[in-house]
Parts: sequence; C-alpha cells; structure tokens
Amino acid sequence: MDSLAVGDGVNALKPGAQIDFAPGVTVIFGENGSGKSGFVRVLKRAAGLRTAEDILHNVRADAKPTPSAGFTVAVGTTGQTDSMENEFALRRVKSHEHIRRKSARLHVEDDLTYFYTPGELTLFPLVQNGIERVRTLLEATITARTQGQIRS
Repeated sequence: MDSLAVGDGVNALKPGAQIDFAPGVTVIFGENGSGKSGFVRVLKRAAGLRTAEDILHNVRADAKPTPSAGFTVAVGTTGQTDSMENEFALRRVKSHEHIRRKSARLHVEDDLTYFYTPGELTLFPLVQNGIERVRTLLEATITARTQGQIRS
C-alpha cells in the first residue's frame, strides 16, 4: 500500500489529509488530537481486522457524512486507488501482504492491550529513584551526626 488519504467524516481530520507509507515501516506519531487514531481506525476497518472500531465523526461538526477514504495501492508499476465509504474489509487492502502478515498476530493474541509512555514521562521513575537515594543518604548522615553530638 502506498498511501491513505481520508475523505469526509473521519474524526476531525481535514478531508484530503494523507499518509504516504514507507517501503519498510511507517510510524504514526503526534500530539493528542492530531488525528493518529482516525487514520488507524480507517486502516483497521479497511483491512477487516477484528479489532476494528467505528470511525468517529467530528463531534464539533453539524453534518455527519459517511466516513470515506482512498487507498493507493501499487499494482505492478502503476498505483490504483480504491475508495472506501465506511466499508469493512476492502479486498485489495485486506489482501495486501504487510497488512496480512502484521495483523495475523492480532487475531491470535489474548491480550490486545498496548501502552505508550511519552519519552519525557519515562524519566519520572529515574528522577524519583535519584531523589529517594539522596533523601536516604541525607537522613543517614543527619542521624549519624545527631547521634554523634548526643554522645559528646
């Protein structure tokens, strides 16, 4: 699969927002509310994964159009675009080698819970551990000096 361009009715994504997939791995990241989940919902629904969720509408918009997207898939040396109007399991997307290979594991795992911790937050346990070690050393030093003063 070469790219995914969302149409209308996909979260708060602007129609025409697009992801161009890399030949190996494509990483989707961004701030909260930037549209990552909208793209992933479209991909999961088009691929027919059992973990697919409903594609949500823009909650701030009055209109609720049918979610749509276009997938460009390389066939030989040319790209062909398949349109999606909220369908489940588009044939060409579902049969794409990378989707098949990567999603097979999702169908057999019992635990589908994934956690992501932003890099900045991974420092908190390290900082807390450092503070606790300094506090312990200070308390030991204070105790030792206080006991030394009482004995003299």
